[in-house]
Amino acid sequence: MARQLTGKQQAFLNVLFDEAGGNMVTAKKLAGYSDTTTTTEIVKGLKEEILEATQMLSLIHISEPTRPERIWDGVLG
Repeated sequence: MARQLTGKQQAFLNVLFDEAGGNMVTAKKLAGYSDTTTTTEIVKGLKEEILEATQMLSLIHISEPTRPERIWDGVLG
């Protein structure tokens, strides 16, 4: 069962591999976290979700060139 994420946690995951290009500091800023919130705190709280998203993106990267339509859209959100 998926756990409940805060709005900022969900926003962080939504932008991490898209707008932020995998840059966690950029994702932190785009998600609306304050400058006093450390990236380590955020990542520690989202470790499983980040790992799952990374694994999913790895699979997409492998299969994307062979698919007639994009499967990237909507994966993280």
